[in-house]
Amino acid sequence: MRNFFVRNLFVRILLIHLAVISIFLLGLLILFDLFATIQESKFSFFLLLSAALLLALVLSLSAARNLTVPLEALYRRIKSFPNAGSTLLHKSSIQEMDNLSIALDGLLHRLSSELVGHKIEKELLQSLLGALRDGVLCLNRDGLVLYQNPAIHRDLVAPASNGKPYFKAIVNSALLDFVHSSMRGPVANEAAADRPEREKQPENGRAYIEIHQGGRHFRVQAYPVAADPEVDMQLILIQDRTQEYNARRLREDFLQNASHELKTPITSIRGYAETLVVREERQPQKSFLDGVLRNVERMEAIIEDMVMISSLESRSFPFNPALLSMDRFMRNIESLAKGAVERKSQRLVIEDSRELQLEADPLLLEHLLLNLISNAARYSPSDTTITVRIRVEGAFAAFEVEDEGPGVAPDLREKIFERFFRADADRSRVQGGTGLGLSIVRQITRLHNGRAWVDEGRGGGALFKVLLPLVVPRPESA
Repeated sequence: MRNFFVRNLFVRILLIHLAVISIFLLGLLILFDLFATIQESKFSFFLLLSAALLLALVLSLSAARNLTVPLEALYRRIKSFPNAGSTLLHKSSIQEMDNLSIALDGLLHRLSSELVGHKIEKELLQSLLGALRDGVLCLNRDGLVLYQNPAIHRDLVAPASNGKPYFKAIVNSALLDFVHSSMRGPVANEAAADRPEREKQPENGRAYIEIHQGGRHFRVQAYPVAADPEVDMQLILIQDRTQEYNARRLREDFLQNASHELKTPITSIRGYAETLVVREERQPQKSFLDGVLRNVERMEAIIEDMVMISSLESRSFPFNPALLSMDRFMRNIESLAKGAVERKSQRLVIEDSRELQLEADPLLLEHLLLNLISNAARYSPSDTTITVRIRVEGAFAAFEVEDEGPGVAPDLREKIFERFFRADADRSRVQGGTGLGLSIVRQITRLHNGRAWVDEGRGGGALFKVLLPLVVPRPESA
């Protein structure tokens, strides 16, 4: 009760007014020397005291009303926020209180509108994340689970783990190690670079890990989210790639089985045709046998390319990078490509590679360059020049193969790297080729963590460009 009287605004105002009035009356009495008169008449004393109390009460009530009523209205408005639309603010005769009420009322309105907007965004985001086929796990800077959507498999993260530390929510050890290194930052990732199951670097440059759990296959990526210095989160994206993995395995098995089954009859056909073509001198029988041999060779090339592209995509092709002297290496390429360019009286010019050294798989790099040169020779007219350039661009070795052919239309420059894609089917049939050469080029480039694309050449032909890092780490099987 004592604390109430001390802290009550009206009581404090009343006491202040009483003290002020008392001091004022005491000053009047001293000034006019009225003590003797008051002492002679008790009625005058009580009258004066009652007038002072009444005046103090009136002033206190007026001051308290102008202060406490608006403050109580502000308190009720704040307490009922955000449902504050029905609470009216009291107008005060004190200008400062009115300014405070108006400012606070505007602030609450803005906050209410922003909260409605944030609520809508939150519901939309939760609906979107909940409908995703990919799992989403969000952690704060302290490692607590802020959100997880239903798509996360229970073999990776325990259901209903919101609010739990990530090391208690995550049940898969490989995922736990990956999240732990992501929470510790890039220094931890560099320190973990030599672990057997180290994180891999996809084309977007962000670390990921692949997990095989219970017959399912997942790819996990970590995305740091820094909204401001006070908010730091980790977004863990878990993609279920089981269907894609199984489809890839089926495709690889089909290609391998088909190529294996085709090799035997193709070899038999070649043997029979070669035996007959030596003994046959009559026409048109001999020309028919020559046609059979040409198509057999084309079938054998297609089968070999199918096996290679399948092996490259599955990362089962042997990858043995070594330090290569490009001057010596390109002299070998020039001798191997001689047959492809001499058929149409074309010239192969290899610009000076000087003393450039590159770490790459020699067999795969040989396939890459021979495919590019053969492709340029196939689509270029007779008696033209095919130019090969090699130079250093930063931390990369740049290979350019330029021809004097018709070039590649801008809308087809990405599609020509797809398997069996042909820009002009009729022309490609006449000129030969398997339709897999450029796909093999791109797969070999990716295996070396590089890039391959095509631009318009200086003379209007096609300019194929390949960037390979000067030092290539040994990639791991996917």
